[in-house]
Amino acid sequence: MDPKLREEYFIGGLLHDIGKIPLNNKLATEYVQAISNTDREHTPLYKSEEDIMLVNHAMVGKLIIENWRLGENLSDAVCFHHNLDGYAGTHRDLVVTVAIANLFSNTYELGFSGDRYPEELPMEVLQELGVDWDYLESIESTVKAEIEKAQVFLQVAR
Repeated sequence: MDPKLREEYFIGGLLHDIGKIPLNNKLATEYVQAISNTDREHTPLYKSEEDIMLVNHAMVGKLIIENWRLGENLSDAVCFHHNLDGYAGTHRDLVVTVAIANLFSNTYELGFSGDRYPEELPMEVLQELGVDWDYLESIESTVKAEIEKAQVFLQVAR
């Protein structure tokens, strides 16, 4: 893969949930309610955010990415990673990759995002990138090892 493209996908993965930070910081009480609602009703976090705050982390994240002028590609990945059906732009591979990575990390509880009940993606979405759940399961230990390396490198406390 082209190094520039690899960097774009890496940054998309890092920033896709950036909107959770200001929501949690500025609307802490409401954000805790949204997480509680997610756990109680077994619904995706972004839907609970919308129910409680009338906005979700993808919407807020889009504003951040646009304000930082990081480009339409990253703005699309952040904004549409929970709404693939609504995406008609030119960065589909990036948006789908981020959506699959998000589902993968939530399903295998790689870190904690507050989203214990993510929506399943249609098999067609996985097929767009030529992957299936067998492949994702096969890379779980490698992904966990890479995350641990990154935590050590960044001296992030668990």
